[in-house]
Amino acid sequence: MGVERHIRALLREDERGAETFTFQSPWNSKRKFAAYAYIAEQYGYVYAGLEPTLSGSARPVFLFRRNPSPEARERAAATRAQYPSAPRGGPTPGMKPVASGLRPLPKVRPAVDLLHARIEVDLSGDVQRKRTLPFLFIAPILIVIALAKIGFTATSVAVGAFVWLAVFGLYFLGLWMARRRYAKYAQILDAAGRGVTGDDSPRH
Repeated sequence: MGVERHIRALLREDERGAETFTFQSPWNSKRKFAAYAYIAEQYGYVYAGLEPTLSGSARPVFLFRRNPSPEARERAAATRAQYPSAPRGGPTPGMKPVASGLRPLPKVRPAVDLLHARIEVDLSGDVQRKRTLPFLFIAPILIVIALAKIGFTATSVAVGAFVWLAVFGLYFLGLWMARRRYAKYAQILDAAGRGVTGDDSPRH
């Protein structure tokens, strides 16, 4: 999927003077989303993490804020002038000329890598944990409904209990994996002087 329509949407937000805008990434790859976040920075916005008020959404909702610095405004004006055809599928700031428009050039890859690390930290953090926690309570209800349809026998109840334990185990396996991702990418950010603010690490 090309990035041009998302650049057009970003520019519309800028033209109406939006201080913030939210974004649901259409890409399965977090690295592609990090490349988009880099492009947004060139147009005067900065990636600001997950939108906490929309944490119940089926897919993560990310927040971007306008960068108020004079340097950011100058960079945005220069980007518009240098890449006038980017909203129509032309060359995109910092990216190789590929169909998706989201493959970073070597010179900007370190900046995109840091954005990727920040995204990984956000998606491994406590906000994301709270998004999946309700499923632990929904799963037994669904199991009971299924058992009511097929009948409560010793075998069906045993199978239902096994499914519930499997769901429970997968949830905590996911938490363990999230903690590892969080630690790995938080260390990358710390090494770059962009440490994680607040205590958003995943907890059991």
